[in-house]
Amino acid sequence: MGHDSIRTARSKGITETRVVFLHTLKNALLPIVTVSGWALGLLLDGTIIIEMIFVVPDIGAPLLQAITARDYILVMGDVLVFALAVMLVNLAVDMICAWLASAIEQAAPRPSVLSGITGGLISLVSRKQLGAIGPSS
Repeated sequence: MGHDSIRTARSKGITETRVVFLHTLKNALLPIVTVSGWALGLLLDGTIIIEMIFVVPDIGAPLLQAITARDYILVMGDVLVFALAVMLVNLAVDMICAWLASAIEQAAPRPSVLSGITGGLISLVSRKQLGAIGPSS
């Protein structure tokens, strides 16, 4: 809460609730969404164990029966369903993170990395042309 942009917002006379919701929360949501997506993927992976402990019939019991019966088609289908669920969760998290990052970037644009690289190359070439780097080969 002591970042320069937050101090600037407070000095402009913005109320504390607006500072928290518009400036602080927007920047804090990116890691929260990322960790939430990771946790949801772990929850999907742990459903088979939870189904066995609490005796809830769902996709876990048929999967374990298919493994013991060596029904490879059913095992592949269940694994595919779990993999697709995890992929959809990851896709949703990536899309939300991209949307949040663009909202943060629009609020505070930064110079691009490419402009810094090309600016450094241009200054290096101009220094070499002026003979500041050393003899050319």
